[in-house]
Amino acid sequence: MKRGRPRQIALFAAIGSIAIAACGDGGASEENDAAVPDAAIPADAGATPDSPAADAGSDAGVDTGPVCTDLDGGTPIPLETDPVFVKGPYLMYTSQTSVVVMWETPEAAGSTVEYGPTEALGSSVAGTEKGPEAGDEGTVHELSVTGLLPGAEYFYRAGDATAWSAVHRFRTAAPQATPFRFAALADTQSHPEVHSRLIPLIAAWGPSFVVHAGDEIGDGSSAAGWQTEFFDVIRPLAHRIPYFVAVGNHEKDHDLFYRFVSYPTEQESYYTFTWGDVFFVAIDSNKYIFGTLDPQHAWIDEQLKTPEAKAAKWRVAAFHEPAYSESWGGCTFEGNPAIRSALIPLLEQSGINLIINGHTHEYERGYLNGVYHVITGGGGGGLETDWCTDWPHITVQKPVHHFLAVEAGCEALTVRAIDIDGIEFDFFEIPAQGQKDPKD
Repeated sequence: MKRGRPRQIALFAAIGSIAIAACGDGGASEENDAAVPDAAIPADAGATPDSPAADAGSDAGVDTGPVCTDLDGGTPIPLETDPVFVKGPYLMYTSQTSVVVMWETPEAAGSTVEYGPTEALGSSVAGTEKGPEAGDEGTVHELSVTGLLPGAEYFYRAGDATAWSAVHRFRTAAPQATPFRFAALADTQSHPEVHSRLIPLIAAWGPSFVVHAGDEIGDGSSAAGWQTEFFDVIRPLAHRIPYFVAVGNHEKDHDLFYRFVSYPTEQESYYTFTWGDVFFVAIDSNKYIFGTLDPQHAWIDEQLKTPEAKAAKWRVAAFHEPAYSESWGGCTFEGNPAIRSALIPLLEQSGINLIINGHTHEYERGYLNGVYHVITGGGGGGLETDWCTDWPHITVQKPVHHFLAVEAGCEALTVRAIDIDGIEFDFFEIPAQGQKDPKD
């Protein structure tokens, strides 16, 4: 059996200093592998350098493009308690020039987002509501704020004259040559008491956003489950940073999933986004059942040929069911065969560097044909106990609750696996513009 060898470094030993307070601010710096909050820095880790082309060298007048400067540690995100609404306000799809703000009220109410570069706000947009619908008495509000600047910080509040949220802040997607951090996890279902322990650790990492590879809750048809297992848990973090979610099998392709998310494609369960030098594609593994004949297959092929994908230093795919898995209760699953036979060759040919999966409740890491495969299914669900299949390319397997702490720097994408006690137990790097063989 393959197991990760823990690096005995308490990465987030000072997590207790990040207070869960109403709209509080805080900050930190990171030295080597230890993220220890020690300084108040209001902007998050995705901050744009003050002068992206500050050092153009001696060739005056020659456009050398943006200059990249690596992050000097991360900036923890203050966890903000804002219970005004049933859900949110929470952030969904975010680009360099826009952000989607959503929230839920118990009854029909006006939909307005006020926003601006300072806490004085100054601009506003009014929008639409989703609901109420059968089985859920609430009204979901969804507003897109557009015309924003890349990599810029804004303040906002949501609601109407009857009830306003507190004033929160967000940052638009980073432009090229801007390093940033993100977090990734999956399978947070059924155990909010576990999921909630990961939230302060994620906040301490200082991510610009969270990628969730599916199975947010145990029963996607349960409005109560969405509340207690997901939205109540992510509330203090989702005020500040967006969630990019890939649908899992436990969502059951239910209407509630589509009601609570917002992504810029007609079906919303698969989409792309770009942040800094990284191109992301979220794929619906539930619908990917016909291999190369699947309509989603052609769409993925098209997206990975776009200028945005080709210009990226790294390309990341996130979807729920993995192509390969070594562990599953009862040993009845060793990976999705349709994904393995049809999707993986497409992703390999298209230059995908990293695949983020869930489904099996554990951590696995492998490297095959130039692509890193990572299962990060330790977000809260009961852990796997059976080791079943020995895939030769999978070199690390560890049944532990955890999340991925990822940093896209100037020349390397670094991935750390952090357990529920804040201990790093796996680490690897993906160089820009190419791959290297993993060293275990």
